[in-house]
Amino acid sequence: MEVRSIPNDKLMWYVIIHLSFVISALLMASLDKIAFSSHRAH
Repeated sequence: MEVRSIPNDKLMWYVIIHLSFVISALLMASLDKIAFSSHRAH
């Protein structure tokens, strides 16, 4: 990507969208670990 040719507001939205995907993936992983931790004990 040519970062210098992209306007700042568009680049900001790219970063926000990327971070929202990363945060949602981390939340889903932690919820998955919590949900299946009781199944592994038996």
